[in-house]
Parts: sequence; C-alpha cells; structure tokens
Amino acid sequence: MTRTIAEIDADIAAIRAVMGSGAKVVRFADGRMVEYHAQKDQERAIAYLQDERLLAAGDAPVTAVVGRYRSGLV
Repeated sequence: MTRTIAEIDADIAAIRAVMGSGAKVVRFADGRMVEYHAQKDQERAIAYLQDERLLAAGDAPVTAVVGRYRSGLV
C-alpha cells in the first residue's frame, strides 16, 4: 500500500505530539494505535517514517557509508 506524503507527515506529527507529553500510546489519524515501550522506539519510528517520506517524494533515503581498516599485523 502506497501512502501519501500527507499521511506520513500526519503519522510523524502524531508520534512527536505523544513524545512531548511523555505518553507511550499513539493513535494515528486512520484509527491505528501503537504502544511504544521506550522513547528510543518512537525515535526509530520517526526515522523510518522520514525514510518512507523520502521514497514517496521520489528521493533516495540517506544511507551511511562505513570504512574498514585492516592493518595486516594480526
């Protein structure tokens, strides 16, 4: 199911409103209810939704590139 940018923005706003009040249960505009166990879970949900929003807008999500170093002494 493809969601619109407005729907994704509404979900992000709902999670942020709950984070500000300290509650753990979020009721979204479409009637869904989600209970988050920690604030970190809410932050992860927002990050996921922001990536989903970028995809819906036609942009690629931001990814991290990590380098690896091997000294050869081991």
